[in-house]
Amino acid sequence: MLAEEAPIVAVDMTLEWVWRAWHRLGDERHWQPGGMGPGQPCRIPWTAVQAWAREHGMDSETAEFLDDMIVAMEDVFSEWWREKAREAAPKPE
Repeated sequence: MLAEEAPIVAVDMTLEWVWRAWHRLGDERHWQPGGMGPGQPCRIPWTAVQAWAREHGMDSETAEFLDDMIVAMEDVFSEWWREKAREAAPKPE
């Protein structure tokens, strides 16, 4: 799977909890069927991020920070996924 090809990134230890949340919440991500190509990952739902924040006792400011970080990480992930899908697509002859 393409996600296994992702590079290892050094994480600022003060933000490790954000990475942990993003990785765990990845299971909440829906997938859009690909039709003629591979499926495409959708974004982690806002409701899942909010549920995570509630479950971990976050105040509204911290929950908003988490949501902002998840959105930013999803932007990078989506672009990475699109690039990998383009690379894997059959080339016209």
